[in-house]
Amino acid sequence: MDQLMGSLGGYLFNQRAKKEMDSFGDDINSVSSSVENFFSRLKGKVQKALPDLLEEYGLPRGLFPQNLLNYEFNEATGALRVNLPFPCEVGYRDQSVLRFDRFVSGTLRRCSLTDIEGMKTKIMFWVKVSSVSTEEDKTVNKVYFQTTIRKTRAKDVYNFIRSGFEVDSF
Repeated sequence: MDQLMGSLGGYLFNQRAKKEMDSFGDDINSVSSSVENFFSRLKGKVQKALPDLLEEYGLPRGLFPQNLLNYEFNEATGALRVNLPFPCEVGYRDQSVLRFDRFVSGTLRRCSLTDIEGMKTKIMFWVKVSSVSTEEDKTVNKVYFQTTIRKTRAKDVYNFIRSGFEVDSF
């Protein structure tokens, strides 16, 4: 009798284990399918680091702080959105300061970032930056910040990527 109960128990245990393993296999197939869908949406493109993207478009590598979370870039429209963990300020070697909101957006084109939302600079007081541009001629070492006035600064100051310091508000 004990032997029969042991065999029956073993059989039931094996059936339950088989069912659990089949269920586990279905879960893995489901996850695998989701991962494949995710990567197929990426279309095989690996996103560049933001400093590399900026440099490719003729802008200084260190225009944005190094502690950004991520960015989204639509190559067809030029729409750029940079996500930061908190509003922050970055000071540069020439004593200039840029302030960034948690989300900065604009249109990225060759040697310019226009229609900027979420970036300020301090002239005598904080003013909104509407565009940042450089010259096509690589011998001209200038970067232009368009606010209510056009502010020209040395481009090499913005080539070093710096950390942003958290501020209370944008």
